[in-house]
Amino acid sequence: MRLPIVIVLMLFAVLTGCSTAANQSTIEKTGLPDQFFNTEWQLIGSSDTKLSQEATSAEEIPMLIFGLEENRIFGSGGCNRFSGAYLPGDDGTLTFGDIVATQMTCVNQASETAFFDRLNTVTHYQFNEDFTELSLLKPDGDVLLTFTKTRIKRI
Repeated sequence: MRLPIVIVLMLFAVLTGCSTAANQSTIEKTGLPDQFFNTEWQLIGSSDTKLSQEATSAEEIPMLIFGLEENRIFGSGGCNRFSGAYLPGDDGTLTFGDIVATQMTCVNQASETAFFDRLNTVTHYQFNEDFTELSLLKPDGDVLLTFTKTRIKRI
C-alpha cells in the first residue's frame, strides 16, 4: 500500500518541478517582467490627442496582449486585429516589428494608423508604481502611448 503512495508523490514532485522550470525559462527568454503577460493592456492616453479621443465604444479602443511564446504581440488597433513581434532589450528597451493587421474599412482609420505608427517608434517602456499602467516611450523618453491593465487573459 505504501509503494503506490510513494510513487504517486514522486511523480507529482517530478511533474511540478518540470512545470516550474519551463515557466522560468520562458520568462527568462522574453527578457520582460511578468507584469507584461496574461494581461490585456487598453489604451488610455496618447501623445496624439486625436488618437485618444476618437473611440466611441470599448471595442474601438486599441489594446495589446504580450504573448509568452516567440515574443509575439496581439491586439486591436481599434478596428483591425493585429499581431507582430516584440524585441526586449536591456534597461527597459522594447521595440516592435513585423506588425500585420486585418484590412477592414474603419470609421477611425486615421486614428488606427496613428496607433500603429506610434508602435513602430517605441524604444522603451515603463510601469507605474503598482504595475497597473504601462507607458511606451519614444527615444527621447517622452510618452507615446499609455495603457491600463484591464483583465487577465489566457494566451
